[in-house]
Amino acid sequence: MVIKKDGSEYTVKESPSFWTVKKEIGKVSVEVKISKDICPTIEELQAYILENDIFGGRE
Repeated sequence: MVIKKDGSEYTVKESPSFWTVKKEIGKVSVEVKISKDICPTIEELQAYILENDIFGGRE
């Protein structure tokens, strides 16, 4: 799944206990793992990404 915010795209992969959110910037990629204790559903994860300032800005 891909979540878009402010012109950026975040690729999401689901694991049993966390979400992996990845963004590629040129040849560099950044991954953030978010516990399902914080966001148990994909809808809550999407809202978390859209509301959280750590996910934002353009390259």
